[in-house]
Amino acid sequence: MGTKLIIIGGYLGAGKTTALNKLGQILSEKNHIVGFITNDQASELVDTAILRRNGKLTSEVSGKSFSSDFKGFMGAVIQMSIANSADIILAEPVGSYADLSAALFQPIKDKWKHLLTLGPLSVLIDPVRLRGLLDTRNRGPYHRTSYILQKQMEEADFIVINKIDLLSKAELNYLMDRTSKKWPQAKVFGVSALTGENMDEWINEVLASEEAGLHSAELDHDLYTEEEASLGWLNASILLKGTSVDWKYLIWNFLSLLYRRLLQRGIAVGHIKCILQNNSGYLTGNITGTSRGVSLQGELTADDHAMLLFNARVQMPPEELEPLVFDTLQRICNTSIEYDILAQKCLKPGPPITVHNNIEHDNFDH
Repeated sequence: MGTKLIIIGGYLGAGKTTALNKLGQILSEKNHIVGFITNDQASELVDTAILRRNGKLTSEVSGKSFSSDFKGFMGAVIQMSIANSADIILAEPVGSYADLSAALFQPIKDKWKHLLTLGPLSVLIDPVRLRGLLDTRNRGPYHRTSYILQKQMEEADFIVINKIDLLSKAELNYLMDRTSKKWPQAKVFGVSALTGENMDEWINEVLASEEAGLHSAELDHDLYTEEEASLGWLNASILLKGTSVDWKYLIWNFLSLLYRRLLQRGIAVGHIKCILQNNSGYLTGNITGTSRGVSLQGELTADDHAMLLFNARVQMPPEELEPLVFDTLQRICNTSIEYDILAQKCLKPGPPITVHNNIEHDNFDH
């Protein structure tokens, strides 16, 4: 039967990493060996750090999308499958990416069926962005990402409405009904990756299904590139030093001030996420811009140092995003906390380039 590869798409802030964490827990309890593959156009990826802190077997494909670095992606899959004996691999592509069915599913089904079985393409979506797609008059600040969202939904085998813990039963039923009618090719689920509600139902359907990547979306590459270019991306690794610092208080103030400054300028947030860690533990912080505002999870005792990994995907030019973030950090740290930027990359993502035409099983050194 081979290893089962499950690719979970969805836009920035949909809750994919939280979902992968929960799915990994559920599958491990069913005695599966689970591997995770994350993806970003830059290194210093918070998702990878979170999964590894939770003890997950994790590989990262950075610098390019899965389709642009298809050999790197398949190399990570093979490493997980053969060297690490994973029988299920959960892969999370870049959130602002569509065309997964054509660029990944079809070549894998064509050339790798001897090694892999594919789960259905699940696309997660946040209720706020879903409402914007269903009601074009109510898109708010997220109208500039509507094309990519639409294409993600069109190619989905399963559409997974996440964060249902924020919805009433009536609201959920309404969204599921509207979603089923608008995208009838997909089976619709409602889950909460945070609480675990209905996650078993979803993953059991994924494991049972033998059909995947059945729907391809026709892309206008000019529109696609324009939407991608509306986002500024910042990844940074920062060493913080102080004296008996209350790290939870500091990171809460930093994220809250940054969010207020973005709101004051009318800037839409794709996602902002961070992990602050040292030997005593770790804290994760998130701003999705659609539902919960700033949220923190985890514990970190007062100490003299901590390492901050920070990722931001925001609808503003990167040359404006970078100084805004570091000015906000400087204001919060003031003179009592020193910080040293160990690595940083700020960019405007380019269009993905699909590269898989001549990549075969024999091109890999096992």
